[in-house]
This record gives sequence, C-alpha cells and structure tokens, in this order.
Amino acid sequence: MVDWTAERIAALPTDAVKALRQNASRLGEMSVLTLCDAELSRRTPTREKPARVTNVTAEPRDGQVVVGFHFVCPQGKGVTTNSDGTVWTGTWVVDKIHAERAARIGAYVALHTAKSELSYLQGVVKDWRKMEREQEYADGRPVKIEFGVDFLLEITNEPYGWKGDGSGEKGYVWNTPKETAGSNPTVA
Repeated sequence: MVDWTAERIAALPTDAVKALRQNASRLGEMSVLTLCDAELSRRTPTREKPARVTNVTAEPRDGQVVVGFHFVCPQGKGVTTNSDGTVWTGTWVVDKIHAERAARIGAYVALHTAKSELSYLQGVVKDWRKMEREQEYADGRPVKIEFGVDFLLEITNEPYGWKGDGSGEKGYVWNTPKETAGSNPTVA
C-alpha cells in the first residue's frame, strides 16, 4: 500500500486525484479522502462574485415616480386586444407600487421590438392585474419570479422612441407625478 501524503497527491494530475479520491471513499480510507478533497479544493479556481446590481427600487427617486414603461417585446407576444379597443400588454416584472401608481397618474407603456426601434404599441395605463408568468424563458431557463404585471392600455397612435433607465428588456421613465405621463417627449 502506498503512503499517500499531501505532497504526493499534489504531484498527481487532477484526474488521478479524483480517481484516488473515489478509491479512498470506496475503501473507507478517510485520511486519503480528506487529503484528496483538500487538493481538489486547492486546485479549483476561486471566482470572485460580481458586484450585485440592485434593481430599480420601488420608492420614488427624489419625489419622482415612474411615468413611462418601455419594454422590449417580440411583436404582439402576450398582447391581448379587448372588444372595447383596450389592450393587455402581456406579463412583465414590475413592482406592484409602480403598477398601482401607473393607473392613478396616467403613466404610459410602450412596447418595442428592439431598443433601437420606435414602439409598435403604446398607450396610457388604465388598470393592471397580477398574472402568473410562463414557467421558463424562451431559452429554456426557469423563471425566478413567479408573478408579474399585465397593464391594461388605452391605445395611443404616436410611437415612442426608447427612453428610460434600466437594462435588458425594460426601461423606466422617471418624472414628477404632476406632469402628464401620457405625453410623448421622445418621438424620434
């Protein structure tokens, strides 16, 4: 039987250390198992966690509220037209505080196929509802947030250019609540 030391195990290639660990586990050789675990742990590169990016908070910024919501949405995905001409936007991850306030202040929603394109559907928020989200993204990854928000819109004709902070598929336009949210300051 070989006398396994930390130095001797360190000289082995990683695959050999893994095989030795398996054998030590099978034979109940706890001291060798522990040495193998320590060596494999030492060889595993440590990755620093990226700085956590915080989401836009639900609280107003310096007295401001979200007056406009811009979403990247494939043409018509999840959109439902009602008999009265209003439209449900499909489900989006938006804080309940923003959704509730949007209907009260007349905020707008604009759906874009890409940030670089004018909106193809836009309107003033009349109401909202909590909806269960699809169980996975298009690429097959499971969603992390179970529920989202559908906005009920009274459709307007003038398209919006992308505006707002945020990354990915959504952007928020912040302003004071006294200003008319439905006006379109970003028509390109």
